[in-house]
Amino acid sequence: DSITVVFGGDVGSSKVPQELTKNLDSYSPDAIIIGGDAAYDQAIDACWYSFDLFLKMYEDLNQRLNVTIPMVVGVGNHDVGYGSNSNEMIDVNHLPTFFYLFPAHLDYDANGTAIVPDVKNRRTYFHHQIGNAVFIGLDSYYVLPYEGIQQDFIRNISKQYKSQGRFAYYHNPTYPGCSKKISESQLYWSSLFEEYNFTGIFENHHHMFKKTLPLVQGVPVTSGGITYFGDGNCRVISTP
Repeated sequence: DSITVVFGGDVGSSKVPQELTKNLDSYSPDAIIIGGDAAYDQAIDACWYSFDLFLKMYEDLNQRLNVTIPMVVGVGNHDVGYGSNSNEMIDVNHLPTFFYLFPAHLDYDANGTAIVPDVKNRRTYFHHQIGNAVFIGLDSYYVLPYEGIQQDFIRNISKQYKSQGRFAYYHNPTYPGCSKKISESQLYWSSLFEEYNFTGIFENHHHMFKKTLPLVQGVPVTSGGITYFGDGNCRVISTP
């Protein structure tokens, strides 16, 4: 059967994401993936209610469709309270609210039984198989750097799911729609996406609508290549 997966990022709970969420009724999504900046609490303890407002939109969606739609939420700058590659360190003894609400992977106890990981052990990179595809969530250097463990994770999951379609999603875009600056994800991740023939990449953060041509090493190609979608903007920022 066909499966509908909704992607978005930079959400919040203003009028625009509320209207966008209401419009999901006609699509009857089987899963929702948020690529960071879910509630805009800025990792401020007193702003925990922002997540109540955020989740209420999807609770209403579930009630209208009479289902419970699985949701996966990745990490963004407004979830941890600082920018990408800022050399800030997460305090595991005082974690942002984001980590308490959205465990996105399983852990295992001494008997090999799957359990929800303790909040201090919750990763910001993970994967999920949905239908005949695997969706890899990555951390664009809010907690972990691009290189190293996340590169190994991309390789390992890609080898594990050889016959499935492969998608990746994260917050800070590789090919932003409003900048020609070479990003770290372009240096460390895009060659892996190309090597393992990913179907598409979903990016966020810049609050734009973007769909690239199929790219290889940043250059449009007529066959093969990877399409990058983005860049967030499930909300509107009002300025004085």
